[in-house]
Amino acid sequence: MEEKRESTRRRRDLYSRVNISVRTLNIIIIVLCAALLACMAFGIANR
Repeated sequence: MEEKRESTRRRRDLYSRVNISVRTLNIIIIVLCAALLACMAFGIANR
């Protein structure tokens, strides 16, 4: 149980250092994944 508490505490510390909402971070991650997939598709198409 203490391992779970430590990982939760670490996550809180990470989010407390960055003044950005979790929803915004999720949107940024989704956009970056979509951009990565688009770049991979472009690269594969132009081999």
